[in-house]
Amino acid sequence: MKILATSAPSEEHLYPMLPTLWALRNAGHDVLVALPAQLAKITAATGLPATRVSDDITICFGSRSGQDATVGDLVGHIVGHYVPVTEQTVDRTVAIAEVWQPDLVVCSDFEYSGPIAAAAIGVPTVLHGRGMLPHPAIAAPVAEALLPLHRKWGLHDGAPDHWKIIDNCPPSLQWTTPPTNAIAGRYVTFHSPGELPSWIFDEPEAPRVLVTMSNEPLVEDRAKLLRRIMQALLPLDIEAIVATGDKLELDRLTELPRRTRITHGLPLSHLVPTCSVVINDGAASSVMAAAIDGVPQLGLPQVSGQYQHADRIAEIGAGIAIDPEQATVPAISDATSTLLSELGQRAIARRLQVENGGQPRLDEVVQVLERAMASQGRPAYSPGRGRHRNPRLALDVPTMRVPQAKRGQQPSAEQSAPGRHSIGGNVFTTNRQQGA
Repeated sequence: MKILATSAPSEEHLYPMLPTLWALRNAGHDVLVALPAQLAKITAATGLPATRVSDDITICFGSRSGQDATVGDLVGHIVGHYVPVTEQTVDRTVAIAEVWQPDLVVCSDFEYSGPIAAAAIGVPTVLHGRGMLPHPAIAAPVAEALLPLHRKWGLHDGAPDHWKIIDNCPPSLQWTTPPTNAIAGRYVTFHSPGELPSWIFDEPEAPRVLVTMSNEPLVEDRAKLLRRIMQALLPLDIEAIVATGDKLELDRLTELPRRTRITHGLPLSHLVPTCSVVINDGAASSVMAAAIDGVPQLGLPQVSGQYQHADRIAEIGAGIAIDPEQATVPAISDATSTLLSELGQRAIARRLQVENGGQPRLDEVVQVLERAMASQGRPAYSPGRGRHRNPRLALDVPTMRVPQAKRGQQPSAEQSAPGRHSIGGNVFTTNRQQGA
């Protein structure tokens, strides 16, 4: 097969795809990755054929303070960022697809140039997961925002639904029942090049607490949050490891925990297993790195989808989530102490590690795709014509907690409890549990 891969312009979206793309290439398939310049360079450095579909992308969001955990807030983030990105990348992506003629397009979530290009030449798409699946209510408002681009390429009903979805989330962590076209797979981390220091392999003098912040541009003052976290760790007998993409003004702190290491670009896949707790901002990459290595985590979400990830970890008991208005220095300190001492959360975190290890290997995922293509043939999509218009769902519900009951199954007592309501057969929690 010839596979064209596309990703939203974010390492958090691209990196989970790269091991799968290498598995496809190792199986003998032709892979071409089409990305904005900054990610095309990263991908080419891994040895995969990559081409740019735009220059480096910089989007100015303006001020978006006071974000919350609702789907509407997440949709605002997607429409405000990823739709403009699509406008910059779609022409080149379609042109590449028309010339290269792939049999399949693999894309990340929030990436819409690939599906438009696939529909334009009449081939199916595979959505590649990065942990928890996106909320179904995102589709309709985003399709509306993409309507001018869809019409440009003759997709009057929008781009077709994804033919397959690679679900690489441990089953207990997945927040909703995967659809019938999902292919279960193991989550495999990827990271930028970074040499491992010798101290990683030394026995820690005290429990290691990893603090890692994403480069999310919507967070107006990540440095302020990081300084608050470090102040919270001062009274604890720990070794603090800070893994960030930049210094985040830590030099402004007059005092740091006695055992503190500041790192930049260190591979989390080797660092996380040496730690007892991971503190993060709910970024999918950090959450999944801790989950698949069985380490409990403290989530301090700041924007949109980060709430979904942090809240889900807390909901299943593998960690604690604290909302911004409650993330005081004492609250962060108490939560970290709890995660260091409680065995229950550690046991659940370890279960996620076991579950991920029990998921199909990436070469097995590739074999499933091969068999599906061989048995079903290429889905009969007519170029330039959409097949499905997604239903509209409410946006004022949390971005998570949508357990799907089996057909004919009566709702449980928990699902019938006050504070829960049903939309389209799904049960939503409107009162979010607060970590402390």
